[in-house]
Amino acid sequence: MNGTPMLQVKDLAKRFPPRSRDEEAPWILADLSFDVADGEFLTMVGPSGAGKSTLLNIIAQVDNASGGEVFFRGQLIETANGAGLNPGWNCQIGYITQDDNLLPWRTLIDNVTFPLKLQGRFDDEAKRRVDELLRVTNLKGFEHYYPHELSGGMRKRASVIRTLAYDPPIILMDEPFGSVDAQTRTQLQQDLLRLWNLGRKTIVFVTHDIGEAISLGDRVLVLSKSPAKIVAAHAIGIKRPRDLGNLYKLDGFGDMFEAVRRQIQ
Repeated sequence: MNGTPMLQVKDLAKRFPPRSRDEEAPWILADLSFDVADGEFLTMVGPSGAGKSTLLNIIAQVDNASGGEVFFRGQLIETANGAGLNPGWNCQIGYITQDDNLLPWRTLIDNVTFPLKLQGRFDDEAKRRVDELLRVTNLKGFEHYYPHELSGGMRKRASVIRTLAYDPPIILMDEPFGSVDAQTRTQLQQDLLRLWNLGRKTIVFVTHDIGEAISLGDRVLVLSKSPAKIVAAHAIGIKRPRDLGNLYKLDGFGDMFEAVRRQIQ
């Protein structure tokens, strides 16, 4: 990996406080290390309960680590041993969770632009960027609809572009498409790849779906069961742009799918 990685995770460890004095708290993460290159689309898969969400929470600065270090662009992020949290690391780290978290009393456009307005950055350039994001995701014309008037897929797209709108260098995504049907999920994946191609953001995308991990990523990391460690890393050689509807038919996809599946088990 050339140059300084966008993100470095070194020997990260996490365990939660015990529920009683007689209980020994289990380790959720232990000796977890990996790098993410600038502009890389990294996907991560692992068994249920492996600590994938906990890992993203620590990187996003919404939870403390119990040990280890996280570096963003070579700068140490103080997460271990009870250090003060700085969610989003001064708007440098975007975080898209499993829920869309749209404010029900705000319209789609107000939800999308809310972070920019909060930061005092809703200028003409930001307006043009938001307009382009709405166009690419086919949300033009729905700007003044409220969340309850939108489909699940539209709310998911709004959640994604809300984060892209304020332009953080790196975006963490925690199974963002897990709650929608298969057809909508494929469309959202295509939308995400189009959005990623607009600016080549660094993305760390956590999923339980092996096919999704291979379809979207430049590289897929496989996590062990808890306490999570990296057990394998696979470079994905499928050329971009990708036709997600036909990826399963391409040479090498099935072999990689089976390799990852065996490693997770």
